[in-house]
Amino acid sequence: KAIASGNPAVVEKTKIDTEIRKFDQLRAVHANQQRHIRWEVRDLPRHITETKQRLAEIQVDIELRNSTEAADFTMAVGNRAFSGKGAREEAAKALTFTILSWKDDQTMQPRGQFRGFEILSKGRSNGFGLLQEDERVPELFIRGRATYSANLNAVNPVGTVQSIEHTLRSLDKLAEEQQARVARAEKELVDYQAQADRPFEHEERLKQLLARQCE
Repeated sequence: KAIASGNPAVVEKTKIDTEIRKFDQLRAVHANQQRHIRWEVRDLPRHITETKQRLAEIQVDIELRNSTEAADFTMAVGNRAFSGKGAREEAAKALTFTILSWKDDQTMQPRGQFRGFEILSKGRSNGFGLLQEDERVPELFIRGRATYSANLNAVNPVGTVQSIEHTLRSLDKLAEEQQARVARAEKELVDYQAQADRPFEHEERLKQLLARQCE
């Protein structure tokens, strides 16, 4: 009724209340943004350091890969070394057999060596009985300075060796991606630092409205 009567003070009070609610919501959003920014400013340096460390490890592994490149295939599985004619196929069979023999071992263990890198495997759990036997294919890894995933092909053992070789060939692309992550994270840190502790842009107007509301 007071609003309908056209009382100027009541009309103004209603407008002020509405505007204050709007600015309160904006200030809450601003506060949440500032909390996120402060968290990023604290966390990004750690992320950048870890990413640079990973990049350095990959670069070392690229040098190792390049320094061990040879015309003839050579691989060690356990205490056996395979080289010469038919070595790829025989090594693939021996490696796959060894890994499958230890498929119940859920710790990461070395199974062989290839071009200066360790070949490791890790068995999978049975998922509380939910996984079928043929789904429990062990995980395969290649380790130099860093550790990388490859794929075990239990049906075609040569495919396992090809996956290992593909993993090593992919190190250059992996290094490029890691370098891009470093650059992106460093830029984000600079941007967040510029935004940190930025005051709420409508703070002065909100103070004026609150004072007028009290009046």
